Formats: sequence, structure tokens, C-alpha cells
Amino acid sequence: MKIEWYAFRPEDTLVVKAASPSELGEGHRYQAIFPPPVSTVSGALRTAVLVQNEIPFRHYIQGKADGRSEVQTIGKAGSPAPFSVMGPLFQRGDKLFVPSPYNWFADKAELSRGNGEVQIYKTEESKSPLLKSSAGDILHMAKGASTDISSIGGHWLLLDDLFSSKTRKQVFPVETFYSTEERTGIALGPSRQVRKSHLYSLVHFRLHSDVRLIYGASAALPLPETGSLILGAEKRISYYQKISIANLPGNQNSSAYLALSMVMGSDESNAAVVATGKPQYIGGWDMKRRFHKPMRAFFPAGTVFTKNINKNCIAF
Repeated sequence: MKIEWYAFRPEDTLVVKAASPSELGEGHRYQAIFPPPVSTVSGALRTAVLVQNEIPFRHYIQGKADGRSEVQTIGKAGSPAPFSVMGPLFQRGDKLFVPSPYNWFADKAELSRGNGEVQIYKTEESKSPLLKSSAGDILHMAKGASTDISSIGGHWLLLDDLFSSKTRKQVFPVETFYSTEERTGIALGPSRQVRKSHLYSLVHFRLHSDVRLIYGASAALPLPETGSLILGAEKRISYYQKISIANLPGNQNSSAYLALSMVMGSDESNAAVVATGKPQYIGGWDMKRRFHKPMRAFFPAGTVFTKNINKNCIAF
């Protein structure tokens, strides 16, 4: 599958609201997701195609533009995108960083120091007759030099280190790539007037000056080589640039697949998961119905599967 890669650089901060209450009296502090999930980026790219090819939203929603080649590439209003989005990766300088696998572990004390090399302990299939699942599932376990080890899932690795044979690898916390800023605002009503006594707080994310977000699309989208689009909440502008990245490496002899993107929970993904973190719940906004999409549970990036669930995984 040929991937068209995009490097994103927000003009200011980014914010993507997570699944949390937003009704008056149910709290004023909302959770946010970062990096933006592929569903958010897919929607932003589809919208950018409409804007940059001068296709009115009302024509798109009403189906009046369905015959245009641009619409055939991004999909009709109300239907899933016919292309997939992979990522994110972080890029700093000429280095690419991928999510750390949840089935790799390190000494908790070493890991807590941040931005340092740690000894990696990989999970293996349990051979003990005492450790068996009642459902017959294969169980995995990791054993470290100490009794206090922790998964490195939620951290980041250099892409090259994912395939390196060395047992000590540099693990990067998320703070390596961005900082957070809590901001307070006041809600607006349908007519864009201030809603009395309706304050809220959101965490905004600011990429460090030498960092870019990298996403890949499985289709050649009708977009200029460079441009801008709206990404996330509060109509935040991000600049993009199409870039060239060599095919991501993969270990063809491995049966472990690292998810570079969130993976929606399903019977197939549930049966194939080896190691994962806390599920995240994502909805979104349906442009055609002008209503919220249903909330769905997703495995986080860095989850390890026994097969390439959604073509956004790499064997390692």
C-alpha cells in the first residue's frame, strides 16, 4: 500500500476534546486527546479537499457534488472515508519516533528518569502449566532484573531502535515533543453569544519548535504540496507539507504487529490483542446529520496484535 505522507505544524496550540461531559452543571474541566487521532486528521483532510477545490459544503452534504472526482476520492458525505490514515509519528530534525510497544518493559526506576537508555525486557509466551487461560488463550509474561518493571507503552522510540538488536534503548516521554497549557474560556450559544456562568477549562498542546506531526494517507488526495487546514477544536489552523518517507521497515519473520494508530475495538481486534493500555473513547461530529457520532472504544497506539488488524500496523 502506497502511503502519501504529510508533516503537520500547528500555527499555535492544538486541542482535541475527548469523551467527557459538556453539559452545564456536569463539570467545567474537559479531557483532551493528543496527538490527534486518525479520525480527526481524516476529517480535517476531507474538509481541506472541499475548501481547496472550492466545493461548497452545502453541495457536498446534499450530494450535489458526488460526481466530482475530488468527492470520489474523499467519499460522500455521511459515509466513511475510502482511504485510511496512519500515524501519528513524531519527527524531530531528521529522526522519526514511533509509539513504544506495550509488550516491552523496563525497570520502573530507570524509566522514570526520562530520556535515557533503559534495559528492555520483552514478553514471551508463558511455558508454565500453572499459567493458563480458562479460554485457552496464549498468555505472555515479562521478567526483569528487578521485581518492579513497567510497560514502556505510552512512551516513544526512535524508529531505528524498534528494529535494533541492542537490548538497551533510549525511551522518550511525551514531554520530549510537546508541552501543555491549561486555558479557561466561556461557552457560546447557538447565536455565538456568551452563555452566562458557563466557564470551561481545556488542556491545549504546543509542539516544541523542532517537532512536527507526521501522518500518512493511503490515497493521493487532491491537495497542493503545501497548505493549511483546520485541525481539532476551536478552529485551530495547522500548516501541512507533503513529504517523502521511505517505506517503513518491517520484520517479516515476526508475528507481532505494532499499531501506529488507535485501533477500534471489535471482535477481531479483541481476539488478536497481545498487550495494550487503557482504551480511549472517541466520537466526533457527523457533518451530514449535524449530530454527534456514537462513542466507540479504541486501543491506543503502541498496542501489539498478532496480525495487521487495520493495515496501520508494522511487524517488529
